[in-house]
Amino acid sequence: MAKSQWQIDEFDFINPAEYVSCLDEHVSQHVWVTTRYREFETPSGTSHYIEHWTWDAEWIGQLTGNVWIGYGRSPGSFHAGKGEVGQWTTRELAIPVVGDGPKFRYNQRFKYTFNANGDLKVLHEPPLALDDWVRCVGSGD
Repeated sequence: MAKSQWQIDEFDFINPAEYVSCLDEHVSQHVWVTTRYREFETPSGTSHYIEHWTWDAEWIGQLTGNVWIGYGRSPGSFHAGKGEVGQWTTRELAIPVVGDGPKFRYNQRFKYTFNANGDLKVLHEPPLALDDWVRCVGSGD
C-alpha cells in the first residue's frame, strides 16, 4: 500500500444574521474549520481518502451583543474513493461566553462528493431557516 502524509487545511465562513425565536434575536455565525486528511491508492488501484474535521463557531446576537461559542467535529473520519458521495449531520451545543444565559443546540449538515478525478467537493448545507435547526436548552449549569 502506498503511504501518504497527513495534510492540514484551514478555512472559515460566515453565515449572515438570521432570527432565532428561542433567543428572540437575530444572530450571525462565524466558523473556523480545520481539516486533517490523506489520500492514497492501494497496489490494486483503489483510491482512498480519509478526512476528519473540527471547528469552532462564534455566534453573536445582533441586538444584545451576546456571544456564544460552539465546537464541532465530523463523525470520526470518513473514507471515500473516486465517484463516491456521502454526508453527515452534526449536533453541537453553543454556550454563552459570559454569564449563564441560554444555551442552544444546533445542527450542521455537510455533503461530500469525489468526482471521477478524485477531486473532493464539500457542500455545507445551511438550513432554509436557521430557526428550524436551533433549539434552546436552558441556562446555567
